[in-house]
Amino acid sequence: MTGRLTLTCFVALFALALLPLLSVSIPPLFDYPNHLGRMSILAARGHDGVLNRYYAIRWGILPNLGMDSLVPWLSGILPLFDAGRVFLVGTLLVLASGPVLLYRVWWGKWSPWPCVGFLFLYSRVFLWGFISYLAGIGLALLVLAGWVLLQKGSWVIRGMAGALAVTIVFFCHLEAFVVLALLLLGVELPLLFAASGRRDLACLGTRVAGLMMALLPATLLFLFVWQPHAGAGLTLPRLDRKPDLLFSVFDNYSRPFDILCFVLCLGGAIFMSVRGYLRIAPPAIWPIFLIGMLYLALPSMLFTGAGADHRLPLVLFLLLSGATDPSGLSRRHLGALAACLALLFLGRMAVIEKVWLQSARTYARDLAMLERLPLGTRLAVAAPASAVRVSAAPEYHFPVLAVPLRHAFVPTLFAFPTQQPVALMPGWRELAAQTDPDRVWQAFQRGDKSSLLLQRFVVEHFDAIVFVGEVGSEPLRSRCLIRLDNSQTVSLYLIDPVKADCR
Repeated sequence: MTGRLTLTCFVALFALALLPLLSVSIPPLFDYPNHLGRMSILAARGHDGVLNRYYAIRWGILPNLGMDSLVPWLSGILPLFDAGRVFLVGTLLVLASGPVLLYRVWWGKWSPWPCVGFLFLYSRVFLWGFISYLAGIGLALLVLAGWVLLQKGSWVIRGMAGALAVTIVFFCHLEAFVVLALLLLGVELPLLFAASGRRDLACLGTRVAGLMMALLPATLLFLFVWQPHAGAGLTLPRLDRKPDLLFSVFDNYSRPFDILCFVLCLGGAIFMSVRGYLRIAPPAIWPIFLIGMLYLALPSMLFTGAGADHRLPLVLFLLLSGATDPSGLSRRHLGALAACLALLFLGRMAVIEKVWLQSARTYARDLAMLERLPLGTRLAVAAPASAVRVSAAPEYHFPVLAVPLRHAFVPTLFAFPTQQPVALMPGWRELAAQTDPDRVWQAFQRGDKSSLLLQRFVVEHFDAIVFVGEVGSEPLRSRCLIRLDNSQTVSLYLIDPVKADCR
């Protein structure tokens, strides 16, 4: 009966969670248009003559292939935009399933309680569009549940199955692999301590061997095959920001309502724990502790991955969803708690649905604008650094959709050598390095000598330019720019190759 109730709650909540995704063609996730642009190149498989002038496919040992490995294949069956949404649906599914299965293996029963994880699906990390990472985290939680389930079985089977699963997570995303490695170590540590206390060397040896067998292939790939990009950065962790970042799990579009959700959930969990109404599964303590330590130790920038520490609060909240169990409450109090959580979830979904429907109208206008570009256009992008932020309809990466729509060259396409299997062809790579969107934006907003030089460089090397942001008067007075279309925040200009002087 409990299993049937759990399944019913899960299906109902998942259907509600999918409503925003099913309501729009392009979800307003910050990086998502850039991902779709790359997917279109991979789907062409090097057979598109126009794209081949600008881009090359370079498969390799890249721990960031979650989306790249499946969406291009799906786009052979479905339209590209639909293939991308199918992957997003799968990502939400594995993220929501992880806490439910972890609860089952840690508590030995089914319960609707871990469905509280649905509250955290539309987190800030999701709105940034870190899709491969989220897919990797969802798989990592499922692998952890399977590992716990096999703990009493053969260490050889556990190690071999673990090696395959961990390697898949590694290729999905590097940080998801690190998280999974710590989670597996966390569930093994109490067993290792117990075997050591009993001086059971046979048990100790098999547990260590199983764990090493599971982690060794991906670890060797990370240490000796994959190499970070030469321009990789590293910042020191800021401990003063760590408490604030916990709010990112709830932070989406309505700050007052998001704060209310955060206060009610965190405050309610603390109250229930203090009163003894919320227990945590003992085997889950070490995994949660290790992820917490990783969260404190990680900087914001690691290699070429932005927001490394920003990504971990979601993992902690999902782990706690599966590791905790409400006990000691009467049926009436449990019903009231379930009703309160359901109302919070419905409220969050209503806010997201409203914002996403509004973004659909913005994106429809932007798509129509890009459709007017000639085939094979070389499209420069001008956008201020302030545009790099999550908003109701983020447009910073929207110009990259000119790649699937018009087979265009767009210099802002993600093509880091150690992250993506798409590379810019020689010449175009150097051109992209010289036309940073913020530099181009500033060049067309100012009239000094250096700005005019960059303006002339853009005019000589591109066919069109798109301004993302509220455009000032300077581009409108540039004689070499011919306005093609514009909206409140996006303006598209063709470049007149005859008038090389933009003054």
